[in-house]
Amino acid sequence: MKADFECIVRDNTPWMLTYVRNRISNKDQVEDIVQEVWLKAYRAYDKYTEAGKLKPWLMRICQNTVRSYYSSSERTVLVSLDVERDENDPLYNCLSASLTPEEIYLKDELLREVLSAVNKLPDEQREIVTLRYIWGFPVNETAKITGIPTGSVKSKSHYALKELKKHFGIKERFKGDRIMKCTDIRKYLFMYALGKTSAERSKEIEEHVKECEVCSKALTALKNLVPHINVDDDVEYAHCLVHIPEIDAIYIGIRSRENHEEINKKLKELNGDISQEENMMRSVWGKIAELKCYFDHDGNELPWRIIGEDETHNYAKVDRIERVYENNWQYCMLTSPTGSEKKLFDYVPSEEVPGLFLGDAGETFNVGTPMKTMRYQAVPANAKNIKIRRGNGVIDCDTYKFAYSDRFICDDDKIALEYTFELDN
Repeated sequence: MKADFECIVRDNTPWMLTYVRNRISNKDQVEDIVQEVWLKAYRAYDKYTEAGKLKPWLMRICQNTVRSYYSSSERTVLVSLDVERDENDPLYNCLSASLTPEEIYLKDELLREVLSAVNKLPDEQREIVTLRYIWGFPVNETAKITGIPTGSVKSKSHYALKELKKHFGIKERFKGDRIMKCTDIRKYLFMYALGKTSAERSKEIEEHVKECEVCSKALTALKNLVPHINVDDDVEYAHCLVHIPEIDAIYIGIRSRENHEEINKKLKELNGDISQEENMMRSVWGKIAELKCYFDHDGNELPWRIIGEDETHNYAKVDRIERVYENNWQYCMLTSPTGSEKKLFDYVPSEEVPGLFLGDAGETFNVGTPMKTMRYQAVPANAKNIKIRRGNGVIDCDTYKFAYSDRFICDDDKIALEYTFELDN
């Protein structure tokens, strides 16, 4: 074997093994397939003349070898036609693990239908979709293989997938140029229920909930809950927490009395840029939760960043805000930390009493000033025999019921919400 080819094998085998391993279900065949790739590459190496394009050349051989592996056997390939590789919104996923003969037949039929639709695309779109979403090449590698700019790869992918989704009757919800998913929509549900979303955002939400039952249930409950959330004008400080476990969302509102005229004067001088104002719009979040978005009193989404952390908390700061009010609200939405298996404050089955569920929305401590605190946690609409251990009661909001606590706390006082319930089957 040529000395320079030995170096090529050594440098490129790791990524090739990873590529093949991620695309076939029979892991015992991975090394055999890679060995076959190198055999083909070696035989063709004397004719290889494209300087600087070695890896794309090897990728094409690897791609064709994997394709041959599937076409020469009765195996099912993974086909994932996503808007982006990191989005979990597939047009089609065909998995080969533990399938019955009937399931294999149905999935093979669907696979053929997907590939047939792909083959009807214009040549350039068909090649890009095949490379990106069937064979799994990232945008930059697809650009190298096809010889077109990465921006063109993205745009052609977008229009190709739009046609494929139309072919399969998959409706789209857009946020600008990208599809609005549940994770996007859920950030704004509480703001919509408060009447603080723009006309454009409201339309997006309304279109989404027509098709998504889970988000629709959450929005209906929030709209019914909002009239119960009341704070008198003379209250200096108020804190509201609304938790819906089914959508893994905590909505928080904080109201404080502000010297708004003086603050707004300063904001005008700064043109709204408070990124260098260390003491303005700073917040502390326990690491049990992950901050997703921040809104001002009027419902405008604000830019923010994490500015520090310790063992138990993250410290966040808003970088820009246009104005505040005398009784000024700030809002945010949190979810469970990325990768966490345990959801935030979720109710759980009792280990001691079959059929009984235990709910705990955690505790809120005083922050150094007397404040009104309100905590609401959603339980299923068919919950029955709800007993409040610590808290005030239950509010029926149609699609969900909310166990709640609502009172003033001061000094070393704290508020908690604990309850039990059963389900009416």
